Amino acid sequence: MTVDVDEARIRERVAQRRQQRRDGVDLWVELDGLDQPAGVVRAAADQTDDGARRWEVRPTTGGAWTWLFDVADWNQRVPELAAVLSDMGHAGSISVPWVDPWFHRGSDVPFPTAYLTHRVDPPADEGPFNAHGVPEPRWGVPEPATERLLTHAVAWALVPGTGAHVGDVVRTPVQEHDAVPLISPLLARRLSNLALASTPRAGGELRRSVGFSPFGQTWWIDLDRDADPTALAEHTQRLLLDHAPDLQFGAVHLTYPGTDESEATTTSVWRRHPHLWSAYVPDAFGVQLVTGHHLARAHDLSRWRVTEVAEDRWLVAAHDLAAWFRPLEPSAVRSRQFPDPALRARAREDFGVMILTRGTAAARRPQP
Repeated sequence: MTVDVDEARIRERVAQRRQQRRDGVDLWVELDGLDQPAGVVRAAADQTDDGARRWEVRPTTGGAWTWLFDVADWNQRVPELAAVLSDMGHAGSISVPWVDPWFHRGSDVPFPTAYLTHRVDPPADEGPFNAHGVPEPRWGVPEPATERLLTHAVAWALVPGTGAHVGDVVRTPVQEHDAVPLISPLLARRLSNLALASTPRAGGELRRSVGFSPFGQTWWIDLDRDADPTALAEHTQRLLLDHAPDLQFGAVHLTYPGTDESEATTTSVWRRHPHLWSAYVPDAFGVQLVTGHHLARAHDLSRWRVTEVAEDRWLVAAHDLAAWFRPLEPSAVRSRQFPDPALRARAREDFGVMILTRGTAAARRPQP
């Protein structure tokens, strides 16, 4: 019994990772008769030269996602792993995961995006802090809320007919039953562009995506090009309601998925001051979920639909969602002409000092 090595595909993946300035390469190990072979692959890797440090194995389904940390001698290390597995009595193959290793193409069309910030424990203003007095980045969401969030994210992102993966540039294939235990450990690492996403297995644009950032931030995007933008915004708004008791803030706004451009991303001031998220908002958006602390700072919300959706949680939504989410031309969003600048200016007046400014942030720095 032997485990074969697909040298051609691995060589191609190594070249791709080197172009991305990655020192390692992702592999996919399939063993006959084993749906989740990670334990066997881990045991085999530990028998190779310096295997405990050179290999990472994740408990994926249908094969074992395996990372070789140093590709300088991959053409020796991979056959060595295959030989150990063969000597253990296994047959199968070592190739590469189906997931495209390149970044997803940026969208040329803006989509309604749900932005959620979960409550963290301990609160951000309790530290730990870095040398500049800024809270150190961490996930921070209590385990029960994280479990609810991940379970929902997996069910929401895995659209029928697609394949799903989690990661940044390096992506691990996931299925509905194994995604939560695969994502959870990644939240404890340095969060940078971590996302759960679904795509057609044949390639192409993202279908749905959930991004994760420090202090309980998530972005949920449904890239349904056939849907009416206003209907999509209303559907996306449900995410805020589903998680309302666990949130300290939420919003729905337009973004260009896969790019740095957006109609209203959270401002740099907002993102640098997580200890103020439960009392201030980043800007005036068409849909927001806020607390009583937020509402106490509003100037006049009589032109808005304000609905209590959970204890101390209110949904503040525009009466005309189309004015916020249905541009006549996508370019109007990119040029900041949609929503109408006058509409945005009035909304900012309505929200008043609820919106976080540089001056407020400077005056309310956390005390390490």
